[in-house]
Amino acid sequence: MLDVSARLRAAKEKAEKVKEAHEHGRRWAKKFAEKSELQELEAVFANPMNYYIDLPNVAYSPGENFFFLISPEKDGDREAADEFWNGVIPDAHHLADGAAWVNAFIKGALEAWEEMKDRD
Repeated sequence: MLDVSARLRAAKEKAEKVKEAHEHGRRWAKKFAEKSELQELEAVFANPMNYYIDLPNVAYSPGENFFFLISPEKDGDREAADEFWNGVIPDAHHLADGAAWVNAFIKGALEAWEEMKDRD
């Protein structure tokens, strides 16, 4: 019974973190993202086959891959990626190391972008 309780508790915690990531993505898109970053993100994820945030055997974390995606001129610059995530979620940027968290962040950002993009 302990195993079931532990798994349920872990699943609940993961769901809460994913929801939080989604909200962080929306906030980033609305308050901090450059239009070009959101357009790049939208273009890449318009085709589901372009999904590559969490590649096996890649030296970069999902959070770093996301940053390099929206800032291709800084591709491979881990320090720049770290600065980005510290600005988005101070004291919690380590969350961006998980693919589920980053994917939820992306979904939130894209949802917010969809709501905002036609207002210009």
